[in-house]
Amino acid sequence: MLQRYNSFLFVAIALVVAAVIGLNLPGGVDEASQDYFIKPVPRNNLVVVEPNYGRLFHEGETEAEAVRHVYDSLPEIQEDFKICQTKLIEFERKGKTVPNLYVYVEASDAKKVLANKAADKSSS
Repeated sequence: MLQRYNSFLFVAIALVVAAVIGLNLPGGVDEASQDYFIKPVPRNNLVVVEPNYGRLFHEGETEAEAVRHVYDSLPEIQEDFKICQTKLIEFERKGKTVPNLYVYVEASDAKKVLANKAADKSSS
């Protein structure tokens, strides 16, 4: 009896795996074309902005350009949050100085704002 349903079970598992893989793919945003990536830490009302490592390490972007790009993120962050303070953190990686911008924000419900923003990006 189990042999009769083996093919159906295999197809069902394959569909579930395909759906999970499809949901984890980026939503239409080409990461190589982005200058920076915003990574919020809602519990601490902190937003960390990292440069595009692909450009910095593989496409010859300079450290000064990377710093400019992370600061270029501030208007986008300011659309959703009140910025209280910024702090540039630099560290060495693969022989280059990598800038990260820590942006301390004021937000009553940062998780909700970020969820809405992610939904807006995936729908476009």
